[in-house]
Amino acid sequence: MHPWSIARRLFVGQVLFIVCATIVVSWVVVTHSRDTLATQAAARMSTTAVTLADSPFVADGLDGGAGADRLRAYTRDVTAHAGLDFITVMRPDRTRVTHPNPAEIGRPYIGTVEPALRGNVFTETYTGTLGPSVRAIAPIRDASGRVIGMVAVGQTTASVETTALAQLPAIVAIAALFAAAGAIVSIGLNRYLRRVTFGQGPEQLARMVVVFDAALHSVDDGLVLTDDAQRVLLYNDVAAELLGLPPTGDDTRPVPLAEVALPASIAELVRTGRSCEDEVHVAGSHILVVTQREAVSSARTGPFRGFGIRAGRRIGRMMTVRDHTELTAIAGELQTTRTLSDALRAQTHEHANQLHTVLTLLELSRAREAADLIAGELAGTAAGAGSADPAVAAVVPEPRTGALLAAKAAQGRERGVAVTVEADAGFTPSDREATALLTVLGNLIDNALDAAAGAGPAGRWVHVALSGGDGQIEVSVADGAAALTTGDVDRIFTRGWSTKPPSPGQPVAAGRGVGLALVRQAVASLGGDVDVDVRDGTVFTVAIPHRPADGHSSANRADSPATGSSAVRLP
Repeated sequence: MHPWSIARRLFVGQVLFIVCATIVVSWVVVTHSRDTLATQAAARMSTTAVTLADSPFVADGLDGGAGADRLRAYTRDVTAHAGLDFITVMRPDRTRVTHPNPAEIGRPYIGTVEPALRGNVFTETYTGTLGPSVRAIAPIRDASGRVIGMVAVGQTTASVETTALAQLPAIVAIAALFAAAGAIVSIGLNRYLRRVTFGQGPEQLARMVVVFDAALHSVDDGLVLTDDAQRVLLYNDVAAELLGLPPTGDDTRPVPLAEVALPASIAELVRTGRSCEDEVHVAGSHILVVTQREAVSSARTGPFRGFGIRAGRRIGRMMTVRDHTELTAIAGELQTTRTLSDALRAQTHEHANQLHTVLTLLELSRAREAADLIAGELAGTAAGAGSADPAVAAVVPEPRTGALLAAKAAQGRERGVAVTVEADAGFTPSDREATALLTVLGNLIDNALDAAAGAGPAGRWVHVALSGGDGQIEVSVADGAAALTTGDVDRIFTRGWSTKPPSPGQPVAAGRGVGLALVRQAVASLGGDVDVDVRDGTVFTVAIPHRPADGHSSANRADSPATGSSAVRLP
């Protein structure tokens, strides 16, 4: 069932109020009129009773006989002409001399008589032979002042109420007139409310306000609505932040444009009402993309015609504001990513060709030519090229790790950096651990060589220590350069962060800040930890839990000549 609108609820409420008010007022007026008529009737009865009691004609009729008959005829005439219901003349012993019902003559009077016997005139409401009545009783005196009888003049309460109810049609007519006037006002107010509330009920209006407010303040773009009177009707939180406007609050009154501190170019756009699409404006430290369009009423606002707003009529302008600075940064990152992706794709194809050539030379047992090809590719690069010293490989029990360290030692020699390697017999990583450690050691040693190559004579050294035992393998790479500070430790493993300058023609973040991120990823895959000490040079220590692979160690570990801890220093 569709809930009643505010207009219908108010209309029904007003009609019910008018009807109830009419009933209450009519009852009060009738009750008051009845009481007033009863009071007036009592006063009239008293006057009539006193007048009759003072008449000698009435006193003569108390003796009976022909005088009593004339008295009865007289009281009947007075009763008819005065609009009374009864006139009873009685003797002091209550015996009736006159009564509207002849059968009651001679019988005792029913009612109070004591005050009259004492010589007082009084009124009362009493139920007699004719029913409840308002009556007045006056004493009849002789020439000496002695009470020789009483006169009771009365009117039944039914007659009083009938007289009061006779005024009811006039009261109802007046009440109906007021009810009709109220209904006309209610109908007009109903039509007005239906227009301004679009026929919605209070619950629907409350829900619409909550939903529209949530939608307004949840969008990522700034929204500003202005009208033709150069007033700002509303704006959301994003617009307040980008345009430097006061925070949105409960005050929803339109604000003149002169009272709003908009940036000059945007204020001019609002004043002119010009439509625009993705215009760039400067607002403080923000570069904004602004779009302004006309806000047009829809067919839903048709009931608002009485206020000059029709469907399709312009009610103002809607402005959307976006932060161009953020869009530019995103576009730059996207372009950098595309450039790097293209470079990596080309490098992948070239590297695959080189690998195919090396593989073919090895299959043809032409190892010398394969080595020369690889050396030629490495010549002139940061990795350098040179002959690996077999003494370094002999120090390390794991052959792949030893080969890597031998190559890095040769690179250090060519760059003038002294590389020392120390390993003990407990360094026995599994195949999976050895593969991950190639990534860890390769990147750590490359960074150490870069830092030591730029240091003074005392800091041009790199030391690698490999150890194992108690279910753990530990690797440390130290250099004598102070390339990092304590503040850098929390950021060095973030992808893209680097202390190295960018290569010529490349963006700052392109190709940098990848090595240590790979180190962290490799160590995390093994469930290990990385510790960094920058107090005296730079020392990276990696500790990983050792999980032997079913009694097997790395390939050819049994053939390794290492039997204890040793070190070699290559000048």
